[in-house]
Amino acid sequence: MPFADPEIFYGPVYEHADHSVAVVPDFIANCGMARTFALLMQGNLEISDESIFEDISSTIESALKHCHARSQAPTRVASTAFAIALDQLL
Repeated sequence: MPFADPEIFYGPVYEHADHSVAVVPDFIANCGMARTFALLMQGNLEISDESIFEDISSTIESALKHCHARSQAPTRVASTAFAIALDQLL
């Protein structure tokens, strides 16, 4: 959590930043290790720097495109991503 808020995910400082600039939430920005482990567990795939980077890049690109499709505002990326994540969980 990059902001000094008492809330775990989305406090007043995070909200202010999200409304002022495009903040990519940490669960999207830090997905690299989870995607790497998923690739390694799949078995018969080519494992190289390029294949890992491509998978991570396409995952992040897909998440950001999904956010943009829901809200085309240049800011509020994090709040949109959190809303999408909650919709997917429920």
